[in-house]
Amino acid sequence: MSKIDETYLQGLSSILEEGYLYEDTNRKGVYRREIPSFTLRHNLSEGFPIISLKKSFFKGAVTELLFFLSGSTDIRDLWKRGVYFWDKDWARFHNYSKEWVIFLKNRYKKDTKEGDDRMYDMGRIYPAQYRDFTGVDQLTKVLKTLKENPMSTSMIVNAWNPAELDEMCLPPCHYGFQIVGRPLSLVERLHYSGGKAPLAGSSESLDKLGIIKYGFEIHWQQRSTDYFLGTPINVQYYALMAQLFEILTGHKALAVQGDLKNVHLYDNQFQQAQELRKRNAHKYENTKLSTSDFLNRVKDESYFDKLTFDEILNDIKVEDFTLEEYKSYPKLTAEMLSYDE
Repeated sequence: MSKIDETYLQGLSSILEEGYLYEDTNRKGVYRREIPSFTLRHNLSEGFPIISLKKSFFKGAVTELLFFLSGSTDIRDLWKRGVYFWDKDWARFHNYSKEWVIFLKNRYKKDTKEGDDRMYDMGRIYPAQYRDFTGVDQLTKVLKTLKENPMSTSMIVNAWNPAELDEMCLPPCHYGFQIVGRPLSLVERLHYSGGKAPLAGSSESLDKLGIIKYGFEIHWQQRSTDYFLGTPINVQYYALMAQLFEILTGHKALAVQGDLKNVHLYDNQFQQAQELRKRNAHKYENTKLSTSDFLNRVKDESYFDKLTFDEILNDIKVEDFTLEEYKSYPKLTAEMLSYDE
């Protein structure tokens, strides 16, 4: 069975059975059903957390992650990878008409150099905060700490910058994350050794063999989540981040956990949500995430000791992450609702 499907359905059922209905103050005439909170936890030993209850946009999750980590806030860097779910918020941020958005997209497709790059800027959103929060590159700092001191209790990245909220095309929904490290048990170390260690090995003998010693979880905080469209992407996002951090630091990615608040469905999703509940969470097996030879070399040859994070990131492609035997029910769609223009 797919473990993430079972967990996802628990949250979905809570919204439909226990949620309260109210009109969204940011979207006139739109109602949403909501519960105050839900904890979504997934152990990565149970596969990659992509739901199979409906076909999910894996490429979108990978693209968004690499975009955010890069520090870029240019929407064209999403377009060139075929991702458009930020378009409405970007257009509203600049007060662009539909006609002007079409014009800018057509100009981008023609690869002309006319116009001001600021026209394509999304403001001080996640990438800017990750890489330049009042002058601090939070991401590089937390990666260095994880590699050198995995038991640190200070591995926090914050995207919620009150001084710059008005400069963002959309305030962050998943506004921060914390990396929580722990020592691996002897049994876990033997399991993760890949047969390199004797079954009766001691901690000292495993240390001499360079067998992985620490693991970590990523816990993210979310002030609000669109459970139908957003949450399935968010959990993939952090699982991908965990996998990448494992590759860069050599410590084992164990789990991701979302502390979700204001967990909701919009009224244009109610029918689809009921359909999801009819689907069998046990129909498909867990899906595995595979990484390319390039990323495997990054891990095996400790590239992070030799190159900067940006030098490595520049060579990572969406195609470096693939899913093994991902099967799902057919997709269910709903229009993404932006703030009122």
